[in-house]
Amino acid sequence: MSHSTQRIRRGLCVTALLQGLLLLAIAQWVETVNIPLTSFRFGAAVVGAAGLLVTGLAIAAWKMRNDFALVLNSTVLTMIIAFSAGYHPVHAGDLTVVNGRMVSWQSETEWTEINVRGDPLFGWSNKPNTVSRQSHQDFKVSYAIDGEGWRRLPARPAGSPEIWFLGCSFTFGVGVDDQQAYPALLAQKAWPTAQVRNFSVSGWGTTQAYLVLKNLLTEKTKPRAILYGWINHHRQRNYLRASWFSKSKARQIPRFEVESGELSWVGMVPGSQAKMPEGPELDKKEVAVTIALVRAMAALTREHGVPFIIVLLDPTDPEIKAAFTAIPGVKLMDVGGLSTAFHPNEGHPAPLWHQVVAHAIAADPLLSNLTGMPELLAPSAIADPPMREWHSSWDRSLGAGKLFIRYPAQPTDTLKVEFVGPPAREVRSSVVRHGDIRATKGRTYAFEMVARASGQRPLTFALDRATAPFDNLGLRGDIQLTPEWQRVRRYFVATGDDTAAALALSVGASTESIEFATAPLLRELAGDELAAAAASLAQPQWKLSAEHPSQASLEHVSPVPQTPFLVRVQASGEDIWEIQLQLDGIALEAGREYTFALRARAARARPWSMRSRSIGRAGRISVCGAGRSWVPGGRRCDETLSPPPTRPMPE
Repeated sequence: MSHSTQRIRRGLCVTALLQGLLLLAIAQWVETVNIPLTSFRFGAAVVGAAGLLVTGLAIAAWKMRNDFALVLNSTVLTMIIAFSAGYHPVHAGDLTVVNGRMVSWQSETEWTEINVRGDPLFGWSNKPNTVSRQSHQDFKVSYAIDGEGWRRLPARPAGSPEIWFLGCSFTFGVGVDDQQAYPALLAQKAWPTAQVRNFSVSGWGTTQAYLVLKNLLTEKTKPRAILYGWINHHRQRNYLRASWFSKSKARQIPRFEVESGELSWVGMVPGSQAKMPEGPELDKKEVAVTIALVRAMAALTREHGVPFIIVLLDPTDPEIKAAFTAIPGVKLMDVGGLSTAFHPNEGHPAPLWHQVVAHAIAADPLLSNLTGMPELLAPSAIADPPMREWHSSWDRSLGAGKLFIRYPAQPTDTLKVEFVGPPAREVRSSVVRHGDIRATKGRTYAFEMVARASGQRPLTFALDRATAPFDNLGLRGDIQLTPEWQRVRRYFVATGDDTAAALALSVGASTESIEFATAPLLRELAGDELAAAAASLAQPQWKLSAEHPSQASLEHVSPVPQTPFLVRVQASGEDIWEIQLQLDGIALEAGREYTFALRARAARARPWSMRSRSIGRAGRISVCGAGRSWVPGGRRCDETLSPPPTRPMPE
């Protein structure tokens, strides 16, 4: 062999060896690689195996012909160029085979092992005898499916009375482990003598619920009760809505029509037929089909002598709720709105939501009365979670991101408010609310709260009517939260009567998370505490005035709304009079001398001023300053405030 031939071989072998090492490096850098021009991906292990193979072949090529080394080089180089040019990060919907199982990706770190299959009766259903996993930034859970294709529940002795659940992902329990879904909680804790079955599949609507009910009633022993878990989105799954079925990518979907007021079965049709755009025509069609389907479900259950209960899992459209109520044989159990504990990014109910729903079902006598089974009424079997009466809302029109409440798992845990997305422009655009509070005009109440935040942020609190015109009922205030725990107690006299007022905490304008040591509390006062509160409320009240662009807040540190308190300046103006602490309602007489005394301190040296003037028949004292925050309680008033010796904030 000539020297030139040997040099060529050595060069080709070294190049192939470097390519193998490059593939090994890529396997350490990426989690998955997509096949060019497709959404199918394979894992880094495949890239690593290819790197080892190429490295081994490059070493073996030293003993082989030049043309082998040339083919190896050109083949590997072509593949590296093709895969590099066609590479894209994970897209939602990309597919990968992992350990022989298909995985669907939602993001770089979020994936779901596909546990559904095409079904000739329902369009799609769960794969029997599987355990699939889902990994999301909000949770990591497993779904165990039994031999019939339903989510696995505890088995009872043969002949045990059965309770059936029908529904979608809310009832199936997407986002929670097997034992955390509300049918499983009822089976384990509330109804230990009943065989609970969960005939639910993610993505199903009323169409599949009717079809599976019809099928089950002809094949299985009659149950003692059937509960259908309804959510509003089922309506949008019951006809040919393009925006829904394009997401599911179902090859076949069941189709019904309503003809002369009666439900008519069209058959299984290709998913490509779902082309109807959003609009009133589609909405009207969906409502008609939905009501006809529920009417048919009720007729089936009446025919077999089985109680049929629709569990309203979210606040239901009034038109549909009224239509359900009017159907003979339909009973409603409304648990919608009892909890807003949803996974903040993925969107499905969190474990606490399932616990709240399970508790509500177990505590409702309806099921026990309909079945004649007193053991189904078990109000104490499932704990009612602490602080679950607090709910969240946000206004997207004001630029608000999502607001998520992380409820305490135990009574000793804290309530946390977290945010996803950009901060809202206004404090009032994101609200944590507790409704159904009784307020009586003229009575005295105390508002109490212990809270902190991950960083400095505003919070306002108010007691308002829950319905128009949403009048305030005497409580309104604001504070600046910090990472240190702050205790707030505010006395007020209710200015109106309301049996369902709303205590609202406005938490927009920042994404700093908030933590409450206990649930914010509103209670009516009596005895000595009432007398002390009445005496303090009868005195003139300090208030804060800040002219734009200045921004400041008045925070009361003690229970009495006079002193001590903190004036916190967020933005100072140019004029010292732009921020004023004012005390109105002081009786003054001309010609008489008065003494004004004030003890105050500041975080650093800063100017301030004081003046009094007449407003109508009463006087006003104004303490003004446009610099940094200051706290009455340090030293006698002067033209300049300075920091006092270090000491703790008064309780």
